[in-house]
Amino acid sequence: MARDIRNLLAQSFRLGVQQRLLAVDPMVGVRTIRRRTSGDVKAPTARDGLDLLDHTKRALAPGHDSFQPLYLLVALLLGTGARVSEGLAVTWDDFIDLTGETPRLMIRRTVSDSPDGPILRETTKTGRGGERVVHLPGFVVEALVHAQEYAAQQAAAQLGHRTTQMTEQRYIARRREVQDLTSAFDDRRGESGE
Repeated sequence: MARDIRNLLAQSFRLGVQQRLLAVDPMVGVRTIRRRTSGDVKAPTARDGLDLLDHTKRALAPGHDSFQPLYLLVALLLGTGARVSEGLAVTWDDFIDLTGETPRLMIRRTVSDSPDGPILRETTKTGRGGERVVHLPGFVVEALVHAQEYAAQQAAAQLGHRTTQMTEQRYIARRREVQDLTSAFDDRRGESGE
């Protein structure tokens, strides 16, 4: 495609010079676009990923809070190996035991473009088999906790609260675990002789 565009431009400009519509052919000296071969592609290393994360974090200089979601996304993608479209589709409900011993993430959705805007799809690119649970490294959990704190601070400021305590109690939904009562049903089932 790029080669075809280059050829079309070169022919058009050459004709423009011949017809004296242009004084100079701007394509003179422009080389043919070289295609990459599979040998030219180099996968990023873990060091490359950490350098990207550090660079993104440096962009979080004081007064640059708008970069915080970018850092969170970069950390999430590096730490989980998720595709960009999967990382953009993650919600807080997808995190499992975030502050516990083994924080994990359920990757189960993807975002795709449409003429009407982004669409959230309930399956990943690889279909149902693409749904997976991944363990979260410490730097991802740290970024997520920071994001929660940041969101609470922004909400408190928007609502006019002096601290985040009122905001968290009244406005930020907390996941609550319901008491496990399955044993009560199991006991009843045993009494009925089933």
